Amino acid sequence: MPLTGDGKLTLAPSGRELARQVAAACGANARAVVELGGGTGAITEALLERGIHPERLLVLERNPELYALLLARFPEVEIVRGDACYQSYICHLPRSVMELGLNGSLDCLDGMIFPSTCDVIRNLSGMWQIIFPGKFVHYFDMPQNFDAAIGGAFYSGELRTLLQGLAELAGRAVTDDDLRRAVAAYNENRRLVSELRTAVQQLQEREKELERELTLRTKELKEVVDRLLAKKKN
Repeated sequence: MPLTGDGKLTLAPSGRELARQVAAACGANARAVVELGGGTGAITEALLERGIHPERLLVLERNPELYALLLARFPEVEIVRGDACYQSYICHLPRSVMELGLNGSLDCLDGMIFPSTCDVIRNLSGMWQIIFPGKFVHYFDMPQNFDAAIGGAFYSGELRTLLQGLAELAGRAVTDDDLRRAVAAYNENRRLVSELRTAVQQLQEREKELERELTLRTKELKEVVDRLLAKKKN
């Protein structure tokens, strides 16, 4: 951060010399390099000039304008519009969810329910609360003990907490009939999606059959044409 004439700190893009010094601290044979906050790409460019292979470089940038700039400048590098509050080794699912949230693709959702699958998803739910404070967020924890008196009671409590949160989100009490209708609608959607998937698979199989039949007919027609041409020559 350079100082202005009045002694105040200002933000400015990293210069080429500073970028080279930063890149020099990274070995050219590094297995993986993560740049947190790619900015205008000065350090990214220096890292590539240093000899870091593009496939070993991951750049995180949260600002949408700078993210677009980095994509245009370095198409061979993996540029993620994300936050540095999650580690580079996590899988693409939480990374993609965060990226979709930051670029506005999930603005249509009233909230997010994160299932208890791993520590990364737990952390993701906490990050979501911080980054999107106006959205409903619930981490649905699952019991580790399946005894009805222990795990069952815990699971029942989790459901009641979720139900209370959904009621606050909806602005009214959620009744048992509401839940039954929601379950019925979900099951109907699953049925329709299953039918659609089956129909698509059948169309794909029919397409393959037609392709095989066309190939066979083409081969037969070629043999006939070849025989007629051979007779004409004789």
